[in-house]
Formats: sequence, C-alpha cells, structure tokens
Amino acid sequence: MSAHLALVHCTCIVRRVELYLGSGNAVVVRIPWECTMLENRTRDRFGRLMKKDRAGRRYGRWTVVHYIGAKRWLCRCDCGIERPVRGTRLDAGCSQSCGCLAREVAGALLRTHGMSHTPTYKSWTHMLDRCRNPHHHAAHLYSKQGIIVCKRWQHFENFLEDMGLRPSLLYSIDRFPDPAGNYAPDNCRWATAAQQGSNTRSNRMITWRGVTLTLSDWARRLDLCATGLNWRLKNWPLEKALTEAVRPYPSKRH
Repeated sequence: MSAHLALVHCTCIVRRVELYLGSGNAVVVRIPWECTMLENRTRDRFGRLMKKDRAGRRYGRWTVVHYIGAKRWLCRCDCGIERPVRGTRLDAGCSQSCGCLAREVAGALLRTHGMSHTPTYKSWTHMLDRCRNPHHHAAHLYSKQGIIVCKRWQHFENFLEDMGLRPSLLYSIDRFPDPAGNYAPDNCRWATAAQQGSNTRSNRMITWRGVTLTLSDWARRLDLCATGLNWRLKNWPLEKALTEAVRPYPSKRH
C-alpha cells in the first residue's frame, strides 16, 4: 500500500492534486479527470519528471517514431514527411502535422466552387467582361448597346446550374433565340461557331413557303454557296432564286 506524501495545486484551476509513493520509490501524480493541464506523470526518487515515452503514439497526423534527444521526437506525418518535433508541442496540440493539415483547412475555407480554371468558368468571366468593361475590344457590340447579364448570373453557381458544363472548347455562349437580347437563362445556350454564325443580328432572314431561315442555312439546304445565293436574291425573284437548278460548268476542250 502506497504512502501519502504531499499535496500540490493544479495549474489550471486551483485544485488539490495528491502525490503517492509508487513502486521503485517513484512518485506518481494523481490528478482528477477534470484537470486539463496536468497528466499522470511519473517522477524518479529525486522528484524529477521522467521522460514520457511517446514512441508509436499519434498526435493529429503525426506518428511518433522515436526520441532523438534535446526534448525532440522524430515524427512521421500521414503524407510521408518526417520531422523532429518538441514533445511539449505535441502534448499541447500545437503541432498536428507537417503543415499539410493547415493547407487543406485553409483551402477548404477559401474555396468556393473549385472551378476557377475550367472552360465553363472562363466563359462566364468573359461574358461578364464583355457586358461590364467599357474598354473591352467588343464593348461597342455589348455594353455600349445596353446588353447586360441578368442578376441571377452575377454568381457563377447560378450560371452553372442553369447552363451546365461547357460541352467542349468548340462551344461558347450564344444568345438564342434573340441575338440582340440580354444574357439570361431563357435566352442562352451552348452553341458551335456554325450555330452562332446563323444567329447574328447581321444575318439576312429569308422566308419562303412558310419557312424562315438565314441565307447561309438556305444555301446549305439547297446545296448552293452563300455568295451565289446572295447574287441570285439580288438579281432574281425569290421563287426563281431558290428553285433554279445550278447550271453545270462547261467542260474544257483539250
């Protein structure tokens, strides 16, 4: 049965902590579980605090390998990096990893959507720049024409929800069906260059037999070149321009 030696005070909240004489004339500190500042530690017969064996223990992402002297322990992080750490910093929780944990936490706090370098995000920023920046090279076609981006699309998350991901680099934002309208969910789509070429304000729209198409679309449908069809429309009646068969080129004589 161990003999009672003395009483000391806890350093966090003044609370009595008893010292007992353990086996081998070592003094054991008995501390109530509520105390957060002291640990059950063993002192030698001269009252000196014995070195705590931390080998194999985990502190956050650190796994203690072995003691290397000068109150330092070699620790291995979960990411594979090894580094000496003072034992007091491990006990106090001041060191939890090699730094990778702090970087991950900071990244999670600062990250919004994680798509800042994607084609979809770049298309969104270019759209805003065209409509906001009066010094943009195409400002005369956008901001100076009164074209704006709707309030909902001022936030990328809403734009992504409405438009989805950009299908590929061959696609860009197209205002459709109204090429002179604003950027809004009901007036935009992802379109190829050919589709956008058929949906510009400068396009000539031709209506024939109840079908309205651009000059380029009529040329493709009739297997004509756009330049040739344009000449026909300037010089022929509409019916003849769209129904007259293409004359074959005369063969060259040798």
